[in-house]
Amino acid sequence: MARKKMGEILIENKVISQGDLDQALIRQKENKKPIGKILEDMEVILEEDIAKALSTQFGFPYVKRFSRHRFPQQVLEKIDTESALTHLIFPLKIDKKTLYLAMSNPLDMSLQSDLSFKCVFQ
Repeated sequence: MARKKMGEILIENKVISQGDLDQALIRQKENKKPIGKILEDMEVILEEDIAKALSTQFGFPYVKRFSRHRFPQQVLEKIDTESALTHLIFPLKIDKKTLYLAMSNPLDMSLQSDLSFKCVFQ
């Protein structure tokens, strides 16, 4: 089954109208930016709307307010502060050989590969 496009998800969730999407698609032909960024620039959606739509589109859990939780020191030490701030990532938990992260861009496969190698995790 084909994955739904971000615009479809945003319309289904009543975040944007078909007209908003049509305008964004016209602008996308001109500047080649991701549709979420274009809609954000048009001030019809927020960054949180993009994150929720990506979560739906790719089947990733959407994480918010994780600052209210306590995380074991051994988990926090897996990602150094500089990397966390530079790449906007946060270690959430370790389960067997998998390190779970909150990421501003969960589609950054290069970063995931680098972290997997650096941290010896999936």
